[in-house]
Amino acid sequence: MGGLGIRNVRLFNLALLGRQVWRLINNTDTLCFKVLSSKYFPDGNIFNAKKVGKVSFTWTSIATAAEALKDGFGWQIGNGERINLWDDNWGMEGLNGNVILSNTLKRDEKSVKNLWHKDRRCWEEDRMVWYHNPHGCYTSKSAYSWLLLKEMGYGPHRFLWKALWKLDTLPKIRVFVWRVGHEILPMNCKITSIRQGFDNGCPRYGAETETMLHALKDCPTSKAVLSTRGWSKSFIFKNYDHCIDWLEDLMRVLDKRAMADLMTTLWNCWNNRNNFIFRAFTITECRGEVVEKTPKGFIKINFDATICDDRIGFGTIVRDEEGFVLGGGGGFKEGRVSVEEAKCMAFEESINVARSLNLKENVIFETDHVGLVNRLNNLVNDVTVIGARIMKCTVALNYFKSASLIWTERACNNVAYLICKKMCREARNCLFEMDYPSKIHTALICDVT
Repeated sequence: MGGLGIRNVRLFNLALLGRQVWRLINNTDTLCFKVLSSKYFPDGNIFNAKKVGKVSFTWTSIATAAEALKDGFGWQIGNGERINLWDDNWGMEGLNGNVILSNTLKRDEKSVKNLWHKDRRCWEEDRMVWYHNPHGCYTSKSAYSWLLLKEMGYGPHRFLWKALWKLDTLPKIRVFVWRVGHEILPMNCKITSIRQGFDNGCPRYGAETETMLHALKDCPTSKAVLSTRGWSKSFIFKNYDHCIDWLEDLMRVLDKRAMADLMTTLWNCWNNRNNFIFRAFTITECRGEVVEKTPKGFIKINFDATICDDRIGFGTIVRDEEGFVLGGGGGFKEGRVSVEEAKCMAFEESINVARSLNLKENVIFETDHVGLVNRLNNLVNDVTVIGARIMKCTVALNYFKSASLIWTERACNNVAYLICKKMCREARNCLFEMDYPSKIHTALICDVT
């Protein structure tokens, strides 16, 4: 079921046809079974039909459903006589002759019964069951859900579904990500499949097809947001077939807090897309974010970096536990580097600013770049050039009584962003103490209040 209540008509039709398959399996004394089996499956096994000429439309539909649902059916073992050792599912889903070493069997062993010793006790006859119902009975609802999840690649992604519901974020965002994983949000390509003449292109940048991956990852607006927030380029520019593959790759490398932030970012990207379509505007800045209060006895140092043309600007603001400015600074460097390298450079400069202000007590460095924080927390496995630079930063942190680097929301890092943007635009360096620039006064007051 999609966000608009739209079913996948093809899969739903197969699920309904599956009821006819189930009837033919269990009602072998009916006239319908006798007529169809005499022509199409003389051995009585609907999943082992033979090829014949002039096939009826009725049988073509039933055979298509049987082929699609075959892996969902299996045998409940009784005496083992009716179960083909090599072709049928028996014991559990996916358990068949492919998992048995051929050199351990004799040539005459063709059924499950042949695997048993002659003195093995049997209780009843073999019975075909539907694996995706606790009672073993086929239902269209369970078949539709199974077909939908099978098409979306549910099997390999159980890790994602388990971790998703444990994230510390709003329930509506967890449900949103669940819908993203199943690609059942109303993108243009989804609407086009049920509505003729509807434009399936991207409404913002005119891409030929708007898929879920395009809307949240590949669209220039979404890509810019993800790059600004510091997500690794390998996850932004890597090609994926399904959105769920992308999400699971991210889930395996990000910690819970970073993943929850990414989910919120994707939710905002989706709302931004909807606002553009239905309200004719885009969200360009966040308001109303809650700035976490600095712990007593600590000094908070926010830093940021920006890239404009072939120049990098960086900025730092230092405040005490009450939010009063103790100092700060900023500067620029010519050249073009990646966002991650620019943020690392800003981290280095923020340490230098703190040392120039003769701060030696407990300090907390804050950045809105989650990639930098993750690198610092996983330095043991980081052998990159940036990893080596961060390692030097950790050595420099020994100058302070205690020091840590944590992630914060973009809106909570606005002052540092304004400084680095000003330095980049004016191509100059500055260092100040309590007499901070007047242009950041409003942003400072907003943070305190």
